[in-house]
Amino acid sequence: MDSYEELKEYALKTEEDKELLSTVMRNIVPKFINENQDKTVKLFIKATLQERSSLLRIITHLQNISTAHLVILFDEYDVHYFGSGKTGEIKEVMYNFQAKGFETGLILSDKDLVLQNSVYECFNYFLVNFNITPESKNDATVSFKLRSLVEKLLKFNKPIIANDVEGWNIIE
Repeated sequence: MDSYEELKEYALKTEEDKELLSTVMRNIVPKFINENQDKTVKLFIKATLQERSSLLRIITHLQNISTAHLVILFDEYDVHYFGSGKTGEIKEVMYNFQAKGFETGLILSDKDLVLQNSVYECFNYFLVNFNITPESKNDATVSFKLRSLVEKLLKFNKPIIANDVEGWNIIE
């Protein structure tokens, strides 16, 4: 297996997804807490909405979790497919994490927003993911996508983090 995502898919097929999630969280989060000297550094953990109940239960039982500064990331398309017509439920999920002292983030990979504005408002961070494919390696194309998305996100007044951007030319 080449990635954690593939491992998660396999664990889901074999119905061992909760065990995998628990093992990963029990190993990564305490190590981060013990080794992190800079209390402004945050640990970003990608999750699916399907994992939300298990994840919340697991991380709230970890020692010193309040010092971890966790940001739970959800993918925009996962939220869209799960939450089609369930805006209140999506907001409640995010508020449940936040009520336990965790922040939430939304991973966006397209220039178009697909959720209702009230859903975007319940996240603490936006992580703009620009995986560069050979077809879109043109700086101007990626820059246009980035600018278009950032302009749409600015109205929510939340931190925007660029991810997978090759060089400053695209950001400038």
